[in-house]
Amino acid sequence: FAGGRVVQPIEYRRKFDLDTWYSLYLPFDVTAVQVISGGVYYDLLPYYRRNDGTLKGKQYIIRKATPVSNMPIADFENRYPSESSNGWFDPSEEEYSTFLPQKNTPYIIQFHNAYYQDKWIVFRGQGYADIATTLSSNAAPTTDEVVNIYGNNTMVNQTIAGQSYQINYEEYEGNAWTRYNNITLYPFECYVLANEPTTQRYRIIRRGAGDDSQSGITTGQEQLADDAICEILRVYTANGMILREFRNTTPADVALELNNMVPNGLYIVVGDNNVWKIMIGGR
Repeated sequence: FAGGRVVQPIEYRRKFDLDTWYSLYLPFDVTAVQVISGGVYYDLLPYYRRNDGTLKGKQYIIRKATPVSNMPIADFENRYPSESSNGWFDPSEEEYSTFLPQKNTPYIIQFHNAYYQDKWIVFRGQGYADIATTLSSNAAPTTDEVVNIYGNNTMVNQTIAGQSYQINYEEYEGNAWTRYNNITLYPFECYVLANEPTTQRYRIIRRGAGDDSQSGITTGQEQLADDAICEILRVYTANGMILREFRNTTPADVALELNNMVPNGLYIVVGDNNVWKIMIGGR
């Protein structure tokens, strides 16, 4: 479909690998996010950020880029800067129950639960939607300290001339934006424009809160007791990425909650005062 007016209601389907970030840039306002199971469509709700700053689990994680032009690099890296107006934002506690992706807006999206492996995820849209036939104009950042985020809002592959960055969900579980020259961008995916001096400064999209630190993995003592009640518990993958954050709980409770959500592997749990322990497990 080359673009134009879509009269019938839209149903865009795709499958997602678990625990992997994908970019999303749809050319229509979404009216429902659903999963197909046994021929039945079930509505899905996103994870959301509570008013106390913790993340509450639902069916999928989706984060919106704000702003899309001249986003400071520090905000691009810290995908949830809790006291900033910029960065990658989870739906809030007030809006999550009615949250739906908007037209021509950059998002990153991820599924954790094994239930969604190899199932079609559906993004529905209203009929009588106008789909672009060509990419909207784009521009490089004005300084070396910011990035611009765009997307392919057409329904055909597009070539992005020159140097740009695309989320690499095939090699790095979507945790890195990789530089390409003259890339072919698939429909409904995002790309980033940045100046050359900044290319090595924002490979990682962090999965934790904006004030998270990774120092707990290499410091502290391996003496965190299973029944120790911690004000904050952060779970890291073996390569140092923050997986989830918990409040006022114990490592034993965290292990029970994560056991059926994450792949088999090694995880580092960091508690108060950077006291840590290693866990092995998963689904």
